[in-house]
Amino acid sequence: MLINAGGFGISPPRLDFNVHPGEAASQSVKILRSGPADRAAINYRLKNSDFQDWFSFFPAEQAFFQKDKYQADVQVILNVPANTAPGLYRQTAYFIFSSEEQKKGVGINLGARLDIMVSVEKPALAVSGNLRAWTLSDKSFIQEYQGEFIRETGSGIMYYVDGIAGYLIKIRDQEDLNDLIRLRALGVKNSILEKIPPASEIPNTPPPAVSDLALARTLAGKFLLETEQQGQTWFVEPLTFRRHYLPPTEKALITIWNLCSPVSQEKIYQALGRNIY
Repeated sequence: MLINAGGFGISPPRLDFNVHPGEAASQSVKILRSGPADRAAINYRLKNSDFQDWFSFFPAEQAFFQKDKYQADVQVILNVPANTAPGLYRQTAYFIFSSEEQKKGVGINLGARLDIMVSVEKPALAVSGNLRAWTLSDKSFIQEYQGEFIRETGSGIMYYVDGIAGYLIKIRDQEDLNDLIRLRALGVKNSILEKIPPASEIPNTPPPAVSDLALARTLAGKFLLETEQQGQTWFVEPLTFRRHYLPPTEKALITIWNLCSPVSQEKIYQALGRNIY
């Protein structure tokens, strides 16, 4: 029996790997205990035997809490076979040490659980600049999220659903967002821009009504570049048909982050035609 004891834990409690077939990667975790004690061994155990040979640890056999130390560092090493199919692979690692009660004959193990998510991806398409994208195979997913920014629950990875090309484009930082804007921005006159009301900046205050719903639907999910005055960039949010100002700073990334729809990792993988294991 494994007990996630209050005096024994792990940080972080989850690791996310994003790799291609045949690649290797590693991340570190800290095994923690609440107070100083004698030197104690920490043993490793993997739950899913199907992917057990993908993982190794350093130190290799077992780690140790040194006397009067609060933590021990362990490196989780991943080696994905070259013939691995793209998909989402789940593994659970347990870090266990024996309690004083077990030494006296009571069958209790103190330990902590580490959830490991391995995303095996095909090499991304180079879309524009540093942008990377993957082809969506699920048309219903494209219809549901076309032109939206979505955020993968758990990992927090942000994507743009490009319904025009059928791509899922990863947005890692402001530079990626700028590349996407350069790729997809439409130059518009003020007479067009004024028909799409701006989002209200005052909480609990509804924005003006959309005067041209057909135009709003056409421009939904697109970036609009004002061509007659200040050259401002706007994004038309597909769910509300309101335009949001995107300043030439990292505040634009914050605006987009707040507009993201949360989507589960499983749903994203299914839309990409990948298996979940």
